[in-house]
Order: sequence, then structure tokens, then C-alpha cells
Amino acid sequence: MTLIISPPKANLEGWWKCDESSGTRDDSGFNQLHLSPLPNAVAQSTTIKRLAIGSAGLFATDGLVGADSALTPTFPGKNGGSTGAFTAGCFVHPAAAGSGSDYIICKDGSFLLYYANTGNKISAQIGASAAIAANTTQATGQWHCAAIRWDGLEFSLWIAGVKQTAVTAVTSLVHNANPFVLGAQDSSGTNFLNGYINDAFVFSRALSDSEMRKMSMVGPTAFFTPIMGLLGSWPMDEAAGSTRYDISPGLTHLAENGTVPQQTALFKEGTASAGKFSTTPSCLKCADADLPAGFPWKNSGAAIEWTIGAWLYQDTTTATCVYKKGTAIELQWGNPAPGLYGLLFNNTLILVSPSVAIQTWKHIVVRWRGEDDDQAEYIIDGVKQAGGSGQAANAGNATDFLVGAQTTLPTLPMQGYMDEAFVFNRALADEEILEIYAGGLSSFVLPSFGSGLVQGAPAKGRKIPRPNLKYPARGQRTGGVSGGGRRKGSGARW
Repeated sequence: MTLIISPPKANLEGWWKCDESSGTRDDSGFNQLHLSPLPNAVAQSTTIKRLAIGSAGLFATDGLVGADSALTPTFPGKNGGSTGAFTAGCFVHPAAAGSGSDYIICKDGSFLLYYANTGNKISAQIGASAAIAANTTQATGQWHCAAIRWDGLEFSLWIAGVKQTAVTAVTSLVHNANPFVLGAQDSSGTNFLNGYINDAFVFSRALSDSEMRKMSMVGPTAFFTPIMGLLGSWPMDEAAGSTRYDISPGLTHLAENGTVPQQTALFKEGTASAGKFSTTPSCLKCADADLPAGFPWKNSGAAIEWTIGAWLYQDTTTATCVYKKGTAIELQWGNPAPGLYGLLFNNTLILVSPSVAIQTWKHIVVRWRGEDDDQAEYIIDGVKQAGGSGQAANAGNATDFLVGAQTTLPTLPMQGYMDEAFVFNRALADEEILEIYAGGLSSFVLPSFGSGLVQGAPAKGRKIPRPNLKYPARGQRTGGVSGGGRRKGSGARW
């Protein structure tokens, strides 16, 4: 059986982040399709923005246009083209109720995404008459991921990664010489969108359902560059040595404080696999000055969002410390009760996990969505569990970042094993965390979200995951620690 994997950016025709301070929108270098502002440069908003960085384009009286002649040969709807499928969408933030002429993405006469004139519903159209609308209203003053997909037979509208309505009467995509436009209908600048756009994208293929969901949660930046925001990765795979190696240069190196021996286990690379932590002086540390810029809790600047996690195997219910950075963050096992992970900010317990059994491998992830709602959440074995309010600011400090103990003495030493630890300075999407749980961080960094085609597969485009020999099938136990066992597992618009 031959497995063919397309990279996630396969058939990407254009991606416009709309986060520049001024001037022409850039597509981040994935291709050379730049859009020109009409009639003026699109204003940028640094207050209405979807992500913690950059900005969003304000399209109240402006749009962005690409002449048909400048579009890539396979761009959907290009004059003389023969596109068999496509996906297009963006994050949109309507500023006022839909007037019936609020165009979001348009290739006039070919396809259209717009904010509807009835019920404030994001709607779409393909060809001259096939129009569909979202199942529910989309409020003004909020970000929504809106996308359209045509697979050659079905034209569907997606909101927040959920398929809305669809039509199957379409037999072909109209190709014409009209320009491609963001935030307006045409190069004359009619039917402007009263609102904001961020991370617009166009593919000349139909993304899979899972890709549509991922796009809605993460946006193209992380979809095409999953490693974005990764500032520490510690596989714990060395047989010996004084430094835990990370995936690539520039990430956070952890030095041994005492000795962190390795648990030897059979694994596909044939190397040792997990760090062993005990009551004897054994933890890992990194001085604040050695942490890379943007590291969560670094003294030079606080992170707005973050995600931290690892595979953990606790030998005992005794209270221990897994991660510690002064008073900024502390993840404890056994606090406030045996079997629980407690998350502390400024030495205040704000979040407790569901009970977890000892002497079993668990994938423990904590995510803080400070940009959205100051919420901290536990994701255990890929499933979202407890959540609770954090604090509006994520304060950094100059103390060491510690793994496996509360202090370098150490106090509250971790008693057990750790593997595949990581930290991001952004809030990973649910599906990203599930991907790390199911396939490991290496699978995530080397993306596997493409459209997989497998010979003999029951459905075209079905993605068959790569086998992961390091981890048994989810739910399968392979013995105790000594054996290396663990689990992972509405009417025409033209």
C-alpha cells in the first residue's frame, strides 16, 4: 500500500494576513499574488484584532483587488481556467448589521461570500443563482471564521468550522475576467464590507472536514506553520548528558540540576525515551536570561497566551511540582488533593484537573487563552476537561524556569517520568492538541494535515494516519515503567 501525503499548503493560491501597519497586503510569501488597495490603502486596526499580535484590515470604505490577469493559472474562477474544486474564506468581524451588500470575498459572477441582508447571516453564492445562508445569525462586533467549499459536486458554507447548508445543483464553476476582491464587489469599490478581515485564504482544492475545523480554530498561520510559537520542546530522549536537546536551534535548552537519568524503552528510533525524576536532586532548569524572546513568563515581557504540556507518569500521590516559574505559573501534582493537578498563578490556586490515576501515562496539557477570556483549561489525553478563570495579566519574572521540582534544592520533586514536554507562546487549538496527543509533537511539527490519498481507500481524500510505533494504540497498556509502557493514543446576489 502506497501512502501519498500532500503538504497542508498544497494548492494554496493566496493567503492575506491583513496585519500590516499600512500599504499593500502581503501573503506571507507562499506565492506572489499581492492585492492592491481600492480606492485607498486599507486602514489597519490594532484594537480590533483576532490574534495577540499584528492587526486586522478595516474595510469600511476600502477593499483589496487582484486583477484576473494577475491571478495564478489555477486560481478559482480565473478566465480561461478549469478549476475543479476550491475553498475560500477568512475571519470576518462585522461592524454593523448587514445591509445586503456587504461583500467579504468576491470573484464577481463566479463565487461570493457576504454578510446577508436578512437576519445578519453570513451567506454565500456560486454561479449566478445558487445561494445559501448560515443556519444561525452571526453577531456584529465578533470574529467569525467563514468559508466556502466546492468539491466539484457540492457547494457548502462553513461557519466556525461547522458545515451549514449546501447545494448540489452546481455542475461547473464560472470562469470570467472579473477581478478577485476582498471587502468589496469589484475594482470600482462598490458594496464595501462594513467591518474587518483577517487571514483570508483561497485554495484550488476542497479542504477536508478536519482541515476546515482546524482552519476555523487556528487560522492559516498555524495551519501552514504549526511550529509557530513553539519555544520549548524536550523529548527526553538522550541516554546521558547534561543538556536536554530540543527540536531545533534557538529553542529553550534545559540543563540538568543534579542527574535526570533516562528510562530505557523500545521505541522506533531505538533510543532512550523518558526522563526519570525522583526525590534525589533531579530536575531541569533554564535561567530566565537564557529563555528565548517571547517565552511565557519571561521577565522581559509577559505572554498573552500560552500552552504547556507533557506525557507524565506519576509514581505516587505525593504532592510534587511539574513546572515552576516563580510566582508566574506552577503546575503541581497532588494539590489540592491526591490524583489532581493544580494550576497556580501568583501562588493562588485557580484551576484543578479531574482525578488521574498513578502509574499510568497521561498526556497533560494546560492552555491559557488570555487574549480571549483569561481562561485556563486542562486537556487530558486530548480531551478538554476542567476550566477556570485566570488573571488578566500573565506576569513574568526573573527566576529560573524549572521542570520536575519547585526549587533547585529541590523541594516538591516530581516522582515519576516525563516525556515529550513542550511549551508554546500561543493557545493551541483543540485539534492541534489532539494531534500532538495522537501522533506526538514530531508529527505536529512535520504537519500531517494534508489531503492524503491511499490506494484502495474507501473514500477519495481520506487521510490514513502514519503508524506511530513509539506509542501503542490508544487504550493499550504495555506494562509498567520498566518496560516502557504507556498509552497515547436565499436568491441570486449578482
